[in-house]
Amino acid sequence: KGKGGGLAVAASNAATTVTLVLSDILGDPLDLIASGPTVRDDSTCKDALALIQSNKLKLPPSVHRVIEQGARDEDNGTSTNDSFPSNTHTVLVGNNELAVTAAADTAASLGYNPVVLSTMLTGEAKDMAGMYTAMAHQLKQQQDGSKNNKYAVASLPVALLAGGETTVTLDAANSGKGGRNQELALAAAVQLKELKLRNVVLASIGTDGTDGPTDAAGALVDGSTVDRIEKGDAMEALSKHDAYNYFSEVDKDGRCSLLKTGPTGTNVADVCVTLIR
Repeated sequence: KGKGGGLAVAASNAATTVTLVLSDILGDPLDLIASGPTVRDDSTCKDALALIQSNKLKLPPSVHRVIEQGARDEDNGTSTNDSFPSNTHTVLVGNNELAVTAAADTAASLGYNPVVLSTMLTGEAKDMAGMYTAMAHQLKQQQDGSKNNKYAVASLPVALLAGGETTVTLDAANSGKGGRNQELALAAAVQLKELKLRNVVLASIGTDGTDGPTDAAGALVDGSTVDRIEKGDAMEALSKHDAYNYFSEVDKDGRCSLLKTGPTGTNVADVCVTLIR
């Protein structure tokens, strides 16, 4: 009953309600974060009915009748969902954009030229790794003169930053141990090795301190990682989505590719930082 503004309605006779929101959803839709307990839900019974019909969902007759009656009330202008308390306010106090901006500020303080690519990053983790390494390669070529640098994004050293949430498409036959950030980092390491780029550091982390069903928040790869990995073994690990076990194996010499922060107590999606010198 608290979802979709239900809590605000229940508290409407109380003093002013102020909700402080920490967003873990890209785009910060206030009505979806934590199911929007104090935010008006503008979805309608007609919307629900359309979804039921388009997806040919089978629901109990009693549920179907309630939704149909609600849709008729909306058509007749007799819906009881038109009013919403005016004494409720929602304040966004943290999101992915703030985290990425903080990372960019830190990079600038360390002498890097920060470039924020996006805070709405989605897509397959391995594909996103390709984007980062391709940009790193381009910037390096522009810097050394092998590519026209007239329209270079920035001069080295550069920090490329992005936030969002990538995905990993699993299948039952290849379900190793890892997470989207670890997979992105391992895929980047393979591509950096192919491109012979050693002066690049990439870290991809989950801000909640957990990446997949592991104790790692993500992973960091650099020139030493490029030296240690074997492309064939790394590609096999990627095919099995087994980045965690692969990093654990190659780090036996005391290196630490896996980033283990422990639970952070917060969550504003993922942050990826690529440093290029």
